[in-house]
Amino acid sequence: MIYLSRIFVFIGVLFFLTNCTGSKMGYLSSEPVQSEVLESKDVKLKERIMIYEAFLELVVLEPDSLREPFQKIAQKYEGYLVRFSPESAGIRVKSENLNQALAELELLGKVRNKRITGEDVTDYYLDAQIRLENAEKTRKRFLELLDKAQNVEEILQIEKELGRINEQIDLLKGKINALDQRAALSLIEINIHQKVKLGPLGYITYGLYKGVAWLFVRN
Repeated sequence: MIYLSRIFVFIGVLFFLTNCTGSKMGYLSSEPVQSEVLESKDVKLKERIMIYEAFLELVVLEPDSLREPFQKIAQKYEGYLVRFSPESAGIRVKSENLNQALAELELLGKVRNKRITGEDVTDYYLDAQIRLENAEKTRKRFLELLDKAQNVEEILQIEKELGRINEQIDLLKGKINALDQRAALSLIEINIHQKVKLGPLGYITYGLYKGVAWLFVRN
């Protein structure tokens, strides 16, 4: 019973510590953790982690014909076509090639609007890395306790805590992988508008309008 009580005390301390470190869960936090908190001898980054996204609004004659050129541009710049419809599309390209990909996309039609946004997620990334490191150390301690467990009650209690910490580790790994992918491949959102085609009567009306406008300019 003395050994069992010591196990429970130790588990309680670990539970408190891991809950303290897990109170702000990485990228889903409402605010990034301040950089002075992000200190670990094992977790270091050489450069800031940026996520770039772009928005492009194109006016074209044949929206249905854009799937193939979109796909070729995405593949050319080491990415892929996320989705496509005659009204909108999304492609991902390697972040370092974002400007080149946009330049080629602009050649496919008339650009009505374009913008690029950047988000610095370094603090979120480091926060998740450090919490993952701490969670893995805690799991190692639980596994050591499991090897020393002397009865079924102790085993069940330790396995319960291991299940909880394993879920936390999986969640943190998922967040880190998601940030890695978004930083490596920039998303380009494209809104597509079809250019209005004028029939014979439309061209006549348009020509008359231009002629009248020209007369007013001359006068």
